[in-house]
Amino acid sequence: MGELSVKNNVSKAMLEDLAETADQPFFNGISCKSFLVTGANGFIARQIVFSLLYLNDTRHNGNHIFLLVRKRENTKRIYGVLAEREDVTIIEQDVCTPIPDSFDFDYIIHAASGAEAKYFDSDPIGVFNSNVIGTENIISYMNDHKCESAVYISSFTVYGKIESSVNTISEDYCGAASWNGNRDCYPYGKRSAEFLCMAASRQYNSPIKIVRPGFVYGASGRNDTRVYAEIIRNVADNTPITLQSAGHIYRSMIYVSDLVRGIFSVLFKGKNGEAYNIANEFASIRQFAEAAVEAADSPKVNLCFINPDDEATEPPKCLCGAMNISKISLECGWSPLVAIKDGIARSAKITAAEI
Repeated sequence: MGELSVKNNVSKAMLEDLAETADQPFFNGISCKSFLVTGANGFIARQIVFSLLYLNDTRHNGNHIFLLVRKRENTKRIYGVLAEREDVTIIEQDVCTPIPDSFDFDYIIHAASGAEAKYFDSDPIGVFNSNVIGTENIISYMNDHKCESAVYISSFTVYGKIESSVNTISEDYCGAASWNGNRDCYPYGKRSAEFLCMAASRQYNSPIKIVRPGFVYGASGRNDTRVYAEIIRNVADNTPITLQSAGHIYRSMIYVSDLVRGIFSVLFKGKNGEAYNIANEFASIRQFAEAAVEAADSPKVNLCFINPDDEATEPPKCLCGAMNISKISLECGWSPLVAIKDGIARSAKITAAEI
């Protein structure tokens, strides 16, 4: 395929991620199929699309990938010449618009959602609708077409407030959650969309599954202001890491390529109407930053604090809220491969190559 091959258009570090995804037995026999990826310009969706294209290049699967996006020009910027491949079709429309009946998809990965915090305040209704109306459109399409399987990408935020007595969260946990503020649009949009998926499975026998990722990290753009993205850029830029707090907020972390493997494993092996946690280490911001210092292995990348007193602050003695991944491991055979230090090192290499 020459200049339009994935190998010639992504970094060697990215190829390592894609090769891990491609080397999975659940892709055996998946050929000449059509995949719809909604929100294809997003961080997670981009990795999904690259993985599918890499499979076509290396296994000659002959699959066709449809990218549903709001702005075609952004797609061309993100994917470059790969958007011009014959096995790629761009569908430019809002996910809240019904999918045209002229298309036929075997598999759907519904990743469209306004996940950036700036949209929670500026367009809370749009964020909510992209999950709820968008998911309703996916289900309506599935009811009218012979779609083999679909996955809705939800979020760990559906669990709401985690009680201090809860050490680990399994898929049946349901904590209290506020709905009074603009920022509640995201978790409530995810909860509502999950209800639609589960109800559609029961009422229509729709073959749709749900994944609940932990906090996803990887190589993201310069406009990503999340603290984890900034730490990765510090490693890529070989500059000091500065924390604005003591850094004792804990989250279940997951490297993006591990998440993508999990999404595909649920797509092909998950049970209809079921939700699956996808996570790895339960780590604090400080532990993530410390792992980044180790990954950088450079005297220029050290950890410092805006407030010197924060450095001496002890972490909480009792930790709660780690995501339990036994369900996806047992039912889909998935397990994480990439530890935090390795994930940060990979992310930094990809980030540095894309600058």
